[in-house]
Parts: sequence; C-alpha cells; structure tokens
Amino acid sequence: MFERGIYKLWYIDNRPSPNLLKMRTSTFPRGPWSEPEICKVEGVPEDRELWHLDVVKVKDGYDALFVLINKGKRLRKAELYFGTSEDGVNWKLLSVPILIPSERDWDNWLIYRSTAILLEEKEVGGVISRRYAVWYSACSKGKEWHTGYTEFSVCINDGKIILCNAS
Repeated sequence: MFERGIYKLWYIDNRPSPNLLKMRTSTFPRGPWSEPEICKVEGVPEDRELWHLDVVKVKDGYDALFVLINKGKRLRKAELYFGTSEDGVNWKLLSVPILIPSERDWDNWLIYRSTAILLEEKEVGGVISRRYAVWYSACSKGKEWHTGYTEFSVCINDGKIILCNAS
C-alpha cells in the first residue's frame, strides 16, 4: 500500500507460534524496508492463529480480512475474519467470522486466501458502515480448489464492530 509517500507492507510471521502480524515501511518500493513492527491484534480466539491477510485503506485507517486457523493443526478450520485499525498497528477483530466453510458445497473444507474491494463507506449518526466485495479461494473436502465471491457489511460504533445490513 502507498500512502502519503510511504509504502506499507503487512504480513504474517508464522515462526514461532503464535503467528504474528508485522508491518514494514519504506519510502521506495524496492526498499530499504524498516525493521518489522509487531502489530497487536485484539480478539483472536485463544485456539486460533493468524494465517493470511488482505489490507484495505479506508477513510480513518485500515480494514483487513484475516484467515484464522486452528493452533497446531495447520489449515484445519480456516475461516475468514474482519478487522479494523486506525493506525495500522493496533487491530481489532470482529468477534465472529464473516465466512466459514459451507456444509456441503465446493468450499466445505477451508477458506483460504481472499481479497476485498471497498464498495461503500459512509457515516450516519456516528456509526460508520462499510460494504465490501470479497473474492476468496477455498477448498472442498475432495481437495478441489475454487474461487468464490461474496459481499458483507460491517458497522463500527464507539470501537465496537458488528456485521450489519448497510443500505
């Protein structure tokens, strides 16, 4: 991401467990890059770990889609969560996943990588609502990979994040 003359890069460091979200910055796309800054991610369930992410710039900070997996079990129970941050370093996750494996469809084993486009962002009465389009890769129990599409909306009010039906 390029913002105000600075390139920003977020990534998941998966050694050692627990996996950590880190951020680096540079004034040039080829570097040199800063030393990694460890980000705080509030709301990761005790039995889960960060795996992949996609960061989107929003009006007052950043939003991200995080793939969380079970600790110690590699890609078991991979689900997609939403998080938001005002500074790119301190993140807060929605308490429930926005996308989980289906019961019987092509994405019934795991949700893997995703990317999002912000479709709409508005603020009414102090409540911020954001609507996203999401493309994601997922795998069936038969080990067939596919790409899916979904949309979701979140509402943020006094630091509390909920899924909402933004209109």
